[in-house]
Amino acid sequence: MSRMFFSMAFEAALDRQGRVLIPAKLARYAGLSRDVTLTGVDDRLEVWDTAEWERYVSGADDSFAEIVEEFAGREFGV
Repeated sequence: MSRMFFSMAFEAALDRQGRVLIPAKLARYAGLSRDVTLTGVDDRLEVWDTAEWERYVSGADDSFAEIVEEFAGREFGV
């Protein structure tokens, strides 16, 4: 499973305005439109279509207490 996920990985560089160009193939696959939302997940950065992110967040079943419980005791590197 991870082989398929990481097979689409690419090295990115920032342009002069500090932007990252996401290859068209990956943007289509992810359903990205003009507006995107960046989220941090552990040691990764996720790029979501903003409308899809808002749908995901509004439909989340986890309460804040459940999230705190899940992460209790974990060490986070900064």
